[in-house]
Formats: sequence, C-alpha cells, structure tokens
Amino acid sequence: MTNRGLDMKIGLLQIDLRFDGCNSLKDKRAILQALKHRIRQRYNVSLAEIDWHDQWRESRFGLVAIGNQADSIEKNFRAVIEEIESRPDTAVTDYCIEMM
Repeated sequence: MTNRGLDMKIGLLQIDLRFDGCNSLKDKRAILQALKHRIRQRYNVSLAEIDWHDQWRESRFGLVAIGNQADSIEKNFRAVIEEIESRPDTAVTDYCIEMM
C-alpha cells in the first residue's frame, strides 16, 4: 500500500436554530424529526442535535460532509442553511462552517 496523500476534505457546520412556535419539547422534537429527515434525504450529510436538548425553543445541530473539494462542501452547507431558513417554523440564529 502506498501513501499518496489525502485529497479528502471534511466540512463541519454548526448551526443554531430557534423555534418561536414551540410550546413544549414534544413540539420541538416533531419539528426536528421532520427537519433531520428532510436534510438527510436531500443532502449528503450526517447530522445530530449537539446541544440545548432540553430547551423548548432552541437547538444546535452539527453537520459533517466529506468530499474532495472544499467549495463543493461549502456550497452544500449553504444550501442546507437556505433550506432551513425557508421554513416558517424555524429561524437560523447563527452558524459556523469549518473545513479540515
């Protein structure tokens, strides 16, 4: 086996969300389940809720994507952000994209 170097890029997206219409954790979890399902279905990313599990109106997601071009990964992340921002029940309050 030869070591030719890695042409792999790893993209990380941390995104903070707000749900003003939620009145319970049950409401929040219903929105999150639908959101996670749609993002996984449409975009080639792995994601998980990484913080604020017990807060009704806020959530922090972590998303990861792997590819060979950083600009392609970033474009995909920006499409995810736009998808979330287009939802009437969800607001993006902050996000951070990093490449490794």
